[in-house]
Amino acid sequence: MHTLSSGFSKYFPLLPIVMAMWLPMNSVAHDKDKDSDLPSDTPESVGVDSVPLVAMSKWLRDDQHNIYSILISKRGRLIYERYTDNLTRHANFESYSVTKVISALLLGKVMEDNGLSLSSEIEPFLSQARPDLASEFADKRGINVGHLLCMSSGLGYEDNNYGNEIYFKAPDFFAHAAKAKPLKAPGTEWNYNDINPIYLSALSTQASGKTLPELAESLFFGPMGMEHYVWGNGDKAGVNSSGWGIRLRTIDLAKFGLLILNNGNWNGQQLTPANWVATMQSPCKKANFAGPGPLLRQDYVKSEPEYTTSGFKGQFITALPQSDTVIAVNGTFDIDPDEDFFFHPNAPAESIDPNKQIYHLMLNKYILPAIHPTHPVESSANEQAALHQELQMALRSKGKANISMDAPDIPQR
Repeated sequence: MHTLSSGFSKYFPLLPIVMAMWLPMNSVAHDKDKDSDLPSDTPESVGVDSVPLVAMSKWLRDDQHNIYSILISKRGRLIYERYTDNLTRHANFESYSVTKVISALLLGKVMEDNGLSLSSEIEPFLSQARPDLASEFADKRGINVGHLLCMSSGLGYEDNNYGNEIYFKAPDFFAHAAKAKPLKAPGTEWNYNDINPIYLSALSTQASGKTLPELAESLFFGPMGMEHYVWGNGDKAGVNSSGWGIRLRTIDLAKFGLLILNNGNWNGQQLTPANWVATMQSPCKKANFAGPGPLLRQDYVKSEPEYTTSGFKGQFITALPQSDTVIAVNGTFDIDPDEDFFFHPNAPAESIDPNKQIYHLMLNKYILPAIHPTHPVESSANEQAALHQELQMALRSKGKANISMDAPDIPQR
């Protein structure tokens, strides 16, 4: 299964320069006067048992896990909406590598409009678009769009400053990324790095004539009724990172989950090609890669089909097509053991710190039993009161991060 793993380097210490460059000139920020979000309903109205969801909230609250928000949608209706630290639906959060999936969804439409495919080689196209960098592209011949998406371009990149150049300091991100040298033949080895998304970003920008924020505004953010969104971290040449940089409300993460669940269709409008979403849900061609592909992973849920995307330090979207369910989460917590489970699936459970496998536990101990109850459920005043009371207690609570907090990790209210 193509996979977007949890993205950003775990050693990434954001420097003070972030504060000065947090909203570059070509970022997009937007609010609407009217709320156009998902319709809400009770869990029991769609056959979901609220009792495990109340228990999950109490566990997270008692143990002070730093989960800012959890939303669950079933059958297109919002049935569970939990916030902490007096946050509201309008708060937005840094999405880190969830940005990669959104960028890939955009790319599908750009490719359709410009006659590109997974097998399209990037060198001729980018050399024509950026003749000033043509000499740097000469050693990239043979790399195609599919290689970039599968993190198998063979390009290597080292940055002792943990991404400062490629994400903040370089005035021309793509000129900086063009210096990356091939270490392996394309398509032979998986290597997760953020050079690949920069190339994809440049491809989308050059092909469409629009920045990624402009594309997202016209293709997704506007049509899907999103609010309070920001796509920052742009360079002076008009390229935004497609590896991270979008700030979204949690309900808008859920909307992207629904877009994936509905094969790119939103309320009857095909925002990105259905066959492209299917591509994102399909495995990379090489089975001997050392890790996953870049888009939608299937390793959190074992009992049914699953498409999950995750971001550094705790953003998740999980779409469960069989259950017609989407889960969206924002927080700041250590998710490295989730990666360990994925890359080392046979690791003994006792070797993993249970306090660092939070999303696995949320899904498998609480959410899945809630959406697949073993007994008939009926809405009752007592259950609704218990859920309401717990959500109010969660709202007044505040978690403790078990990982470093950097400037982008602070919710924007």
